[in-house]
Amino acid sequence: MDDWALCNTVEEFISCTSPMQSNSKANAGMVLGIVSLPLVFLTPIPLYFSIFCLMIPAVCIFVCIWLAGGACAITGLCLSVTGNRLARETGSGHGMSITGITLSCVTLVMMVLQIVLVSQLWR
Repeated sequence: MDDWALCNTVEEFISCTSPMQSNSKANAGMVLGIVSLPLVFLTPIPLYFSIFCLMIPAVCIFVCIWLAGGACAITGLCLSVTGNRLARETGSGHGMSITGITLSCVTLVMMVLQIVLVSQLWR
Protein backbone atom coordinates (compact mmCIF):
# COMPACT_ATOMS: atom_id res chain seq x y z
CA MET A 1 0.00 0.00 0.00
CA ASP A 2 1.23 3.46 -0.82
CA ASP A 3 2.14 5.87 2.02
CA TRP A 4 0.06 8.60 0.38
CA ALA A 5 -3.09 6.54 0.83
CA LEU A 6 -2.78 6.88 4.62
CA CYS A 7 -2.37 10.68 4.61
CA ASN A 8 -4.46 13.43 3.04
CA THR A 9 -1.98 16.32 2.99
CA VAL A 10 1.77 16.80 2.78
CA GLU A 11 1.92 17.78 6.47
CA GLU A 12 0.19 14.54 7.46
CA PHE A 13 2.56 12.59 5.22
CA ILE A 14 5.58 14.17 6.92
CA SER A 15 4.20 13.46 10.39
CA CYS A 16 3.25 9.88 9.40
CA THR A 17 6.64 9.01 7.94
CA SER A 18 8.91 10.94 10.32
CA PRO A 19 10.67 8.96 13.05
CA MET A 20 9.23 8.99 16.55
CA GLN A 21 10.27 11.90 18.75
CA SER A 22 12.63 11.17 21.59
CA ASN A 23 11.69 12.02 25.15
CA SER A 24 14.85 13.72 26.43
CA LYS A 25 13.44 14.38 29.91
CA ALA A 26 12.69 10.69 30.42
CA ASN A 27 16.13 9.81 29.08
CA ALA A 28 17.89 12.29 31.38
CA GLY A 29 15.83 11.14 34.38
CA MET A 30 16.79 7.53 33.73
CA VAL A 31 20.47 8.38 33.39
CA LEU A 32 20.43 10.39 36.62
CA GLY A 33 18.65 7.54 38.39
CA ILE A 34 21.30 5.10 37.19
CA VAL A 35 24.12 7.45 38.25
CA SER A 36 22.64 8.22 41.68
CA LEU A 37 22.23 4.61 42.78
CA PRO A 38 25.92 3.62 42.97
CA LEU A 39 26.88 7.03 44.37
CA VAL A 40 24.57 6.56 47.34
CA PHE A 41 24.95 2.80 47.66
CA LEU A 42 28.75 2.48 47.53
CA THR A 43 29.78 5.68 49.32
CA PRO A 44 28.95 4.63 52.92
CA ILE A 45 31.36 1.67 52.89
CA PRO A 46 34.55 3.78 52.71
CA LEU A 47 32.78 6.54 54.68
CA TYR A 48 32.36 4.35 57.75
CA PHE A 49 36.02 3.28 57.48
CA SER A 50 37.08 6.92 57.22
CA ILE A 51 35.01 7.94 60.25
CA PHE A 52 36.49 5.23 62.43
CA CYS A 53 40.03 6.06 61.29
CA LEU A 54 39.38 9.80 61.84
CA MET A 55 40.42 10.81 58.34
CA ILE A 56 38.55 14.11 58.16
CA PRO A 57 39.35 15.04 54.50
CA ALA A 58 38.18 11.62 53.33
CA VAL A 59 34.97 12.00 55.31
CA CYS A 60 34.29 15.35 53.64
CA ILE A 61 34.89 13.90 50.19
CA PHE A 62 32.62 10.92 50.76
CA VAL A 63 29.86 13.07 52.24
CA CYS A 64 30.04 15.34 49.18
CA ILE A 65 29.81 12.32 46.86
CA TRP A 66 26.84 11.01 48.88
CA LEU A 67 25.09 14.39 48.68
CA ALA A 68 25.77 14.55 44.93
CA GLY A 69 24.07 11.16 44.61
CA GLY A 70 21.08 12.54 46.48
CA ALA A 71 20.96 15.59 44.24
CA CYS A 72 21.09 13.34 41.17
CA ALA A 73 18.24 11.24 42.60
CA ILE A 74 16.00 14.26 43.28
CA THR A 75 16.73 15.79 39.87
CA GLY A 76 16.23 12.42 38.19
CA LEU A 77 12.90 11.95 39.94
CA CYS A 78 11.67 15.38 38.80
CA LEU A 79 12.79 14.81 35.21
CA SER A 80 11.34 11.31 35.12
CA VAL A 81 7.94 12.47 36.35
CA THR A 82 7.80 15.23 33.75
CA GLY A 83 9.09 12.78 31.15
CA ASN A 84 6.32 10.36 32.10
CA ARG A 85 3.72 13.07 31.55
CA LEU A 86 5.28 13.86 28.20
CA ALA A 87 5.37 10.15 27.34
CA ARG A 88 1.60 9.96 27.77
CA GLU A 89 1.20 12.68 25.14
CA THR A 90 3.86 11.59 22.65
CA GLY A 91 3.97 7.85 23.27
CA SER A 92 7.76 7.87 23.55
CA GLY A 93 9.92 7.27 26.61
CA HIS A 94 7.43 5.63 28.96
CA GLY A 95 9.79 2.79 29.94
CA MET A 96 12.70 5.15 30.50
CA SER A 97 10.62 7.42 32.72
CA ILE A 98 9.37 4.50 34.82
CA THR A 99 12.95 3.26 35.19
CA GLY A 100 14.10 6.73 36.27
CA ILE A 101 11.26 7.06 38.79
CA THR A 102 11.98 3.61 40.24
CA LEU A 103 15.75 4.07 40.54
CA SER A 104 15.44 7.57 41.98
CA CYS A 105 12.90 6.45 44.58
CA VAL A 106 15.05 3.45 45.55
CA THR A 107 18.03 5.77 45.94
CA LEU A 108 16.10 8.22 48.12
CA VAL A 109 14.78 5.39 50.31
CA MET A 110 18.34 4.07 50.68
CA MET A 111 19.51 7.52 51.74
CA VAL A 112 16.83 7.71 54.43
CA LEU A 113 17.75 4.23 55.67
CA GLN A 114 21.43 5.18 55.78
CA ILE A 115 20.62 8.30 57.79
CA VAL A 116 18.58 6.22 60.26
CA LEU A 117 21.37 3.63 60.50
CA VAL A 118 24.06 6.23 61.13
CA SER A 119 21.92 8.00 63.74
CA GLN A 120 21.46 4.68 65.53
CA LEU A 121 25.20 3.94 65.41
CA TRP A 122 26.11 7.33 66.93
CA ARG A 123 23.95 6.79 70.03
